[in-house]
Amino acid sequence: MYLFFGTCSAQIKIKRLDVPSAILYGSQNDVILDCDFDSGGDTVDEIKWFLDETIQIYQWLPETKTKAQAIGKLKNHIDVNYKATNDESTMYRALHITDLSPEFSGNYTCKVSGPTSEDVETKRMIIYVAPEDETPEDGFDEVLDLNDNEDASEITCTAGGFYPKPNMTIYIVNENETDIIFRQDNENHTLTEEGYYNVTSTLKYYNLTQDFVYICELVIPGTPFNVTQKLMHTEDGEAQVQEELYAFNTTNSTESSFEGTTETETQIEEESDFVATTAETATNSDDVTKEETNESEESASFRLLPSLLSTLLPLALLVPLNL
Repeated sequence: MYLFFGTCSAQIKIKRLDVPSAILYGSQNDVILDCDFDSGGDTVDEIKWFLDETIQIYQWLPETKTKAQAIGKLKNHIDVNYKATNDESTMYRALHITDLSPEFSGNYTCKVSGPTSEDVETKRMIIYVAPEDETPEDGFDEVLDLNDNEDASEITCTAGGFYPKPNMTIYIVNENETDIIFRQDNENHTLTEEGYYNVTSTLKYYNLTQDFVYICELVIPGTPFNVTQKLMHTEDGEAQVQEELYAFNTTNSTESSFEGTTETETQIEEESDFVATTAETATNSDDVTKEETNESEESASFRLLPSLLSTLLPLALLVPLNL
């Protein structure tokens, strides 16, 4: 009988790395990045945090019972007294970053090491900048400036004050927004002195003979930031008809929210009903006039009948009868 003896080596394992993927600059002043791990029976000698894989910004040596240290770029923005737990082996495992700034964006790595094992996890955090509207309740609906140039058959979209670099795409789609007619995603960026990006894109189009919709979409990659603006445009003939219908109202706008029937569309329908009703009334009036005219002519004929008989009767008596 043979007996085999094996050893089960201890294994450190990071169970959860809590790093928010995106934070809107100004929405909060601080953030906690937590590195929850299981020692697996091994002794944890050190916990280190790195920014962009190679830049060490924090370390804690649990076995030495010494205080945690902030290092390098974020030295003055890490609260080394923050405790994630009350356990002496895990209490200083997390990062408490204060005075958040867009420059703190990057890949955050937690490394937990022991005598026989270690584990490493990395997640990206972006602190992004996006300008709000003048009225906060409007959110970001009006940060884009979308304009069409009727003379040059082109549409231009501009926006400014973003970080990191945003992506802008312009679409021209059919009236029902089901088919893309033209697309432009070759935007131009400029960097301001404050380190923010301005972006603009222009799309030129040709031979459009139908109603269509302009759409400008702006996204910041890696963040939930995504805004669009739409502008309805019609071919010349249709535009002329609408201008005629708009004669009943001075609010002549081609903008549309495309959320159900807009006020303008309702107005056009009401005005169309008005025009149709007016035409129908005119037609009915013409029919009534014709009937009244016919009745008048018939009445006139009956009124002339006695005088006509009195004139014809003597003449009939003078005609000789051939018997």
